[in-house]
Parts: sequence; structure tokens; C-alpha cells
Amino acid sequence: MYGGTILPFKDDTLGFYSPGNEAARRAVNHWIRASGAYEAMADAVPLHLLC
Repeated sequence: MYGGTILPFKDDTLGFYSPGNEAARRAVNHWIRASGAYEAMADAVPLHLLC
């Protein structure tokens, strides 16, 4: 099974961004990267946003 990270959505036009949603996105992305649940993973988040 393959997994992929959730893209940032801070400047979206649909109004999904909130500090709580951003924290949840980062937590899910961390789990996707670190859990070992996937055979392969596509990390769609640019590296400069990981800092």
C-alpha cells in the first residue's frame, strides 16, 4: 500500500485553514512518514515547510 502526505492549505480559497487544522495536518503527515504503515510514500510537502 502506498501513502502520501497532505499538502499545506494555508492560503486556500475554500477556508479550510485554521491553526487546529494545520496542527492536525502536521500530525497526520508525521504519522504517514514515521509509522511504517506504507510500503512506499510520496512526500508532497516541500522541504522548506518541514522546518
